[in-house]
Amino acid sequence: MSGTQTVTWDTDEIIAKRDKYYAASQRAFIPYEKPLILKRGAMQYVWDEQDNRLIDLLGMNLCISVGHAHPKVVAAVQEQVGQLTHCTTMFYHPV
Repeated sequence: MSGTQTVTWDTDEIIAKRDKYYAASQRAFIPYEKPLILKRGAMQYVWDEQDNRLIDLLGMNLCISVGHAHPKVVAAVQEQVGQLTHCTTMFYHPV
C-alpha cells in the first residue's frame, strides 16, 4: 500500500483486524492452525510475511488463468481505474 496508511505485518494485529472487520461467516473458515499471511504475489508464486516463496496451487478466483500481478492485467486495471473505478450494474458501460 502507498500513501499515508502504514501497513503492519504483525500476525496478532492482522488477526485482530480480520476479527473486527470481517463478517462472522467470513471468519468461520480458517483452514490453518497458524494463519498463512500473504504479502505479495507474482505469476504462480506468493510470498508470506517472512518472504518465504510459495507456489500458489489453489489458483482461486481472479488469478486462476493468468497468475498474480500479470503485467498485462495490471496495466489494464490501472488504465480503467484512471477513467472509472466502479460502475454498478444499474448503469451501462462498454467494459
